[in-house]
Amino acid sequence: MERMGLARLWRVVVREGYEETAPIVLFNKILKAGWTSVTSVFGHVSCPGWIFVEANSISDAQKVCQDVSDVYVRQIYPVPPEQAGQYLLEPPLFVPRPGSFVRLDAPPLYRGDLAYVVDYNYRGYDYMSSGNRAGAGAGVLVVPRIERFVNREVRMDQHKRRRQRPPQQVLPLPEARRLFGDRITVRSPVCYVWKNNRFDHGFLVLDSHDVEPAVATHKELEFFRHSGIIPPQALAAAEDEIA
Repeated sequence: MERMGLARLWRVVVREGYEETAPIVLFNKILKAGWTSVTSVFGHVSCPGWIFVEANSISDAQKVCQDVSDVYVRQIYPVPPEQAGQYLLEPPLFVPRPGSFVRLDAPPLYRGDLAYVVDYNYRGYDYMSSGNRAGAGAGVLVVPRIERFVNREVRMDQHKRRRQRPPQQVLPLPEARRLFGDRITVRSPVCYVWKNNRFDHGFLVLDSHDVEPAVATHKELEFFRHSGIIPPQALAAAEDEIA
């Protein structure tokens, strides 16, 4: 499997959400050690759970990944040469369009959830004084997943136990008052803050840098249909995209 003297691409399993962080850690490790057998390390958000190491051999890839948190050194696989080009190229930039629906790649609790794009800003989004972040960001509305609604019993999945995500539930102000009482701070008749999270018309407000194009399902759109904030034409456009 090893091909000494000729760099090839290796695919490495990492913890989801660390596709861009892990390569930085590995690159600093390479610089400090002065290794020349590893020529590049990179990851794309569009490839969740993976990073790529360009190295002379699998042992070189293992060496750089050894003892690095959230990088699984026992799960390194060769990328066929005919497929390497598609990973070496930076994927096309996706610019979210206000008034459309996207799917979230982060944060982990909302990974894969449908969200409505309120606005997009190349300098980072500042919706309801949520604060700017470095780089472009999309201000989105997503159906909340509140921890208190999850069944505390864990379920068995083969040989490992994993916790179930809290279910989705739109939380308009009257419902939030009933559930959380005076722990919420009311900003307007439809907006409030709970545990430093901002809600608008019952949706959680997020400033997300990790989104991708989405084709919604009818079930997902039902959460947004009677919200009072999503324009009917946006819902109609999303419906038209469903096969």
